[in-house]
Amino acid sequence: MLVMLDALAAAHGPGAHVLGPRALRLGPVSVAFTLGPADLAGMSDRYDDFLASRTPVRLRRGASADEIPAIGVEALLATKLTRRGDKAKDLFDVTQLLAALADAGRSVDLEKVRRLVAGDAQALALLEEIAQLGPCAQRRVGREDEA
Repeated sequence: MLVMLDALAAAHGPGAHVLGPRALRLGPVSVAFTLGPADLAGMSDRYDDFLASRTPVRLRRGASADEIPAIGVEALLATKLTRRGDKAKDLFDVTQLLAALADAGRSVDLEKVRRLVAGDAQALALLEEIAQLGPCAQRRVGREDEA
């Protein structure tokens, strides 16, 4: 997999590089590849549901565009809320994603996210806390962190 990612990064030129054995950065976008249920720590039982939620996302770099199948936004939020790694980074990612979606005029089915994380009390509490901020507050959080 790493050899394939190195080749892909080399083909894209400047701004593309491998972040790890299953992760790649194409300009400002990071792409993580999930190869099996074990890659979804704490949510491996939802692997098939997440695969079913995939839609093609077009990543444009200059004149070229790549189409990558990506899990639905609700599934992505659920994986971020249930991770046990760098929780501060995951929460920042969630608030930034919600703010970007609000800026783009896209909505998120928070009820679906609640159903996905229903068995995880900490994830549910974090989702409720973030949901209460609302899109405007989420944008402000991101801007304050950038200053």
